[in-house]
Amino acid sequence: RRCIACNDGCIGTLFGDRPIRCALNPTLGREYEGGVKKAELPRKVAVVGAGPAGLYAAMTAKEAGHDVTVYEKSDRAGGQFYAAAIPPCKGELADFIAWQKTQCAKLGIAFVCWSPLGGFRKPKDESKFDPFREVAAAHGVSYQQVVLAWELAKGDHMFVIPGAHRPETILDSLNAGDLELTDEELAKLG
Repeated sequence: RRCIACNDGCIGTLFGDRPIRCALNPTLGREYEGGVKKAELPRKVAVVGAGPAGLYAAMTAKEAGHDVTVYEKSDRAGGQFYAAAIPPCKGELADFIAWQKTQCAKLGIAFVCWSPLGGFRKPKDESKFDPFREVAAAHGVSYQQVVLAWELAKGDHMFVIPGAHRPETILDSLNAGDLELTDEELAKLG
């Protein structure tokens, strides 16, 4: 993990005769406390937001033995750190996110970025949307309702609410529980 030269917590606190800390490494100065303790009862954990804090929370939960999935509304992890890395001499901010993503990959943390399918906004294979659109047309509903009905039919687990940034889509999605998909439609959707 590379330093981003923010001087917040390290240099800034040394002159105030306070304990050293780091904006990016919450364990700095607490090494004596030991590592992350294993959970007695591992659980499924949903981390909402893949900014620096969300990624660190996901890594900590995974190290504790939980099954972790990170949900992000945009098409990539990093949050506002990417915008903050744009000005001259601030590129090291993006390096920190790259480091966090590498650590998450090593730990096997699942990511779900926003889209109606719970994947990327611009999927490489646009045909993945076709079965959902066909079933939606057959029922006369939005394909967001079909996606949620499909997720609900697959089992009791967390799922992405498509278009959660638009109130009208949230209201439309609330009707997904009323949509009953046939076994044939479920097979078609995967």
